[in-house]
Parts: sequence; structure tokens; C-alpha cells
Amino acid sequence: MEFNITKRAKVLAEIEFRYIPRFEIFGKVEAKKEKTPEGKEKWEIEADPMGGKEVRIEGFGEMDLPYAFFEYEFIDLLKIRAGKYLNPFGLILERRDAVPSYPYLFRPLIYSEDYEFMPPYNVGIQLRGEIPYLGYVVQVANGRGAFGNVIDANPDKAVGVHLFGRVPSGIFQGSLLGFDFYTDKDFDNVRHTTLGGHSILSISEIGPGKIQLWGEVAHYTKDKQKALSWYALLSYLWHISDKWSLLSYVMYDTLDPDLDKKDDEVGNIVLGVNVSPFSQLVLKLEFRNLVQGKEKAKQILVLMFLRSASLF
Repeated sequence: MEFNITKRAKVLAEIEFRYIPRFEIFGKVEAKKEKTPEGKEKWEIEADPMGGKEVRIEGFGEMDLPYAFFEYEFIDLLKIRAGKYLNPFGLILERRDAVPSYPYLFRPLIYSEDYEFMPPYNVGIQLRGEIPYLGYVVQVANGRGAFGNVIDANPDKAVGVHLFGRVPSGIFQGSLLGFDFYTDKDFDNVRHTTLGGHSILSISEIGPGKIQLWGEVAHYTKDKQKALSWYALLSYLWHISDKWSLLSYVMYDTLDPDLDKKDDEVGNIVLGVNVSPFSQLVLKLEFRNLVQGKEKAKQILVLMFLRSASLF
């Protein structure tokens, strides 16, 4: 939802509704707070079926407000944004809801919530601006908390910087190079810090289409833990006709969750193709070869999306 208050002031918001089934085994579930060997407190959940074998299936739903913010534009290079917003980081985090506008089916490991490199949302204030050659975002926010970042249990504030320079025209139109920095404290008052870099090399007028090379890297620290993740994607967009277009790509995506441990890396070798038979439909086919330590697994994933934005 977008509400234009004046030519310079607007409010944007998104509401999500989800409904999924849940399996429940009758019994007893308790949550206890225990101390770790390091002296820190953490919650442990214990479940006791108490001899119960009955399983109940029920549906439940939830409503989420991913973002709701006010924005005022003074000039192109100075806007103020306040409220709950998607975190500005890398190539795609603010484009979370524009899945058809990037080639792959699923976000790279850098953006996986399982590894905590970056919380997807924040509540705070931003100064931001963009012109054809460059853009920036500087933010001060609450930072990550418990229960989906809803509860902020410490007075520490998150600080983030997102910068990029871009080629606005010519054969390299759309190419860019950027830098990211983000730091905050979690619910247990532990500091998380992420340094990142992102780039796109775009070359048009190569045959009937254009070629792009995407790349991102992020170094993450949490207390004494250090992690590194990066990916590279090479793609070619071929305009077959006025209505038909085809994009093929190959990507290598990897993450080392702890640089001090061996054989814990996770990697993906991805081959994919996006077919657009007409302007409002994209069919995406992707083949992934997942390598985790010494184990290997393969899966083929097919999804179809309606879209309102171009592939790039």
C-alpha cells in the first residue's frame, strides 16, 4: 500500500497473511532458562509426550507487517525514512518482494536467516538519496531482537551504511559497485557485525541480448565466531522477440559458517533458466548441486511467478 500525502511525502506499508497446517502431539511442553558453561542464560524447550499417541492436525494463520514507514524527499540526494523497513544491504535485500526481478529462485546463503548475517527488517530512521551515478543509505535503528525482531531488549542501536556507484548509460549501463556495513546487538546483548561488497558488471549489445556478472561477499562476526560467504552469477538475457525473452545463468554460492572449523562449508552450484513467454509471466527452472562438507545432494526446483518488473 502506498499513500501519497504530498508530492514529497508518502507512507508505504505491506501486510502479509499466512495460513499453514500444524501437527500437534498431545503432551507437555515446558520452556526453562538455563545457564551455559560460559555463564550466559538461554532458553531450553523440553517436550514430553506423556504416553500420548494422538496426533491432531490443525491450521493456524498469522499476520505480519514487514514494513510500514514514512518518507519525505527534500531533494534527490536527501530523503528521510522513518518506521519499520527492509534493511538496505547488498544487491537484493530491499528487493525482497521483487523475486521475479532477480534471476535465481532462492536468495543466496548470505541472506539466509539461518546464518544471521543480516536481519531482514529494522525499526529506525534513514537518510538516503540516489541520482543516476550513485546512491547511499545511512541508518540508525533498534537492531535485531527476539521473536522476529519485535522485541528490542537493549539500549544499543544498530548502525548501517549502504553505498554504491553506478554507470547510468552506454554499453555498461546498469553496472555498479557498492559497499555495506552493519552492526547491532542481539537479544542476548551479543554484537553482530557484517562487512560486505556487491557489484554488477553489465554489458549490452552482445548479440541479441546482454550479459551480466553479479557478485557479493560478506564477512560476519558474532562474538568470537567469524563467517564468510560469497557468490558469483553469470547470466545472459536473450530477447527472442517482442514478447519472448530467455535468461540463462550459472551461479556458485558458498558459505563458511565458522572460519576456525574445518569441513563445515556449504556450497551450491546452480544452473538455471528463466523463460518469459509474455510480459506478465516468468517460468523459472533451476538445477542445484548442494555440497555440504563431504556430503552431496541434488534437487531440481521449478517455480512460476507473475511479475510486474523486468528481469533486470
